Amino acid sequence: MCLNPSCEHYGDVGLGNIVRYGKDRRGGQRFRCNTCQKCFCERKGTIFYRKQTQESVIISSLTSIGLGARLSSVAHAQGKKPDTIGQWVKKAGRHAANLENVLFEGYEVGASQVDGLWSYVKNKGEKK
Repeated sequence: MCLNPSCEHYGDVGLGNIVRYGKDRRGGQRFRCNTCQKCFCERKGTIFYRKQTQESVIISSLTSIGLGARLSSVAHAQGKKPDTIGQWVKKAGRHAANLENVLFEGYEVGASQVDGLWSYVKNKGEKK
């Protein structure tokens, strides 16, 4: 699936136009669209894009929030600023559908925990 909005195959899946194109400096897989020649990393289009923190730390933090932990408590436990954790929560809200798939399939998080996370995201949005 090409992630370049100006590409004629943007969002199309299974066309074979996306090929592996080496690794980035951290060892993450890079891809290239043979149609538009644009390159992108494996994290592009996810909540992990342009994040320096390991995926497991972000997932663990979001899971804790979903279980009802306070933002400040999670930030202290992870050694991060509360604003950082808050940004992760906001970005997770924007990527809700993809995150739910990852949590259900890869991390054995239940529906009630995900529901708790989205309730928290919704309440934070109403306070602004």
